[in-house]
Amino acid sequence: MQEFLDVQMPILTADGNVLPDGVGLYQYDGETLLAFPVHVALGAAEPIEAKNPLIILVDKPAQSLKASSCMLPLTSSGNVLFAEGEKLQESFDESKLIDYGSIEEFQMNH
Repeated sequence: MQEFLDVQMPILTADGNVLPDGVGLYQYDGETLLAFPVHVALGAAEPIEAKNPLIILVDKPAQSLKASSCMLPLTSSGNVLFAEGEKLQESFDESKLIDYGSIEEFQMNH
């Protein structure tokens, strides 16, 4: 895992560090964790869940991650999930991005 992080993280982080300030690594110990929501364009009719995934938690993604190699690919594929959907929607509605996209709410049914 360390070798993977040493190679990949500098490509994704704004300052080129493996773990810049505000970026933490965590292991999820529950049963399963949502990895990818339903994504019609990729043919995923059901959410994809992971077992024991490595979680990369980023406090300030816009500052810590490169837009071109990380943020844009993640957001365009739908692979970024936000805990506070209402706040995100409000910010999006007030941004210049409103004419270029939308935010979809995902409800996990268990």
